[in-house]
Amino acid sequence: MLHATPADDLVRGFKYKGWTALAPLMGQMMTQPTVRLAAGQPAVLVPVPLDPARLRRRGFNQAALLAAELSRTTGLPWAEVLARTTASHSQAALGREDRARNVLRMFKWQANDRLPLPRVILVDDVLTTGATSAACARTIEEAGYECLGVATYARALHRPDEA
Repeated sequence: MLHATPADDLVRGFKYKGWTALAPLMGQMMTQPTVRLAAGQPAVLVPVPLDPARLRRRGFNQAALLAAELSRTTGLPWAEVLARTTASHSQAALGREDRARNVLRMFKWQANDRLPLPRVILVDDVLTTGATSAACARTIEEAGYECLGVATYARALHRPDEA
């Protein structure tokens, strides 16, 4: 789904206004694309983490809520195994290059035990430039897992200044 009306309004409400009751609807809409992404391969759903301060302010991680919902609808397990190494500036107002710099080496693998499956599907609410997803995928692969891709509710349209 494109991150345009009404999807952008739903994402903002979900993320910034605490409309967590949207997680089942959004997860349901993500189910078939996630199943296609898995392509019949068992995988673990891994949500993109929030930095601890933002998690405390918001009270929830929207990506974790979506991963839990996707686990329910797909039968794939989910695990919170990534952590942020540093707090980040909000990505919402940044362009492509600034987003990439903002997330460089921002994530670490925190799982003490091996995941039950060798493949991972990253879960997030919106894919904008892909900088966060790429940084998470690099961390996942450095930990010895294959990242099959990212499952998101919406894909942001690129602004003209992000060519």
